[in-house]
Amino acid sequence: TTLEQAARTQLGWITAWRIDRYAFASLKQATFYLQASDTEADETVRDQAKATRNNNQAAVKKRRLQQLALERNGRTAKKPLEPGVKDFDADMAQTQLREAAVEFAAAYRDPDHQTSMLSQVTPANAPPVAVY
Repeated sequence: TTLEQAARTQLGWITAWRIDRYAFASLKQATFYLQASDTEADETVRDQAKATRNNNQAAVKKRRLQQLALERNGRTAKKPLEPGVKDFDADMAQTQLREAAVEFAAAYRDPDHQTSMLSQVTPANAPPVAVY
């Protein structure tokens, strides 16, 4: 077999795997799904985690300003500023996987999915009105 045939076969297997896992929701019994964390799926918990992250970032900004003031006055040598806190990314892997599976299943079962999706796409630089 050629490399192209092997790639085509592999792609078919992957597609079948995705359809089984996502369109028919077999992922809910899969080990990777059961082990996925979901500690911030609740909106209240997520908001608290986001607030904690923002408070930590505010503290970093305050320390940066203090450092810059000391360096400006010549009291300390210049050094790199403290890095900020990483951007907020809620820990809700199970929720995201489940929602993606629902979307995939809906698209898989809708024979006109591609047609309806294409009707929503407009070119980025399309003029607002047709000019002749």
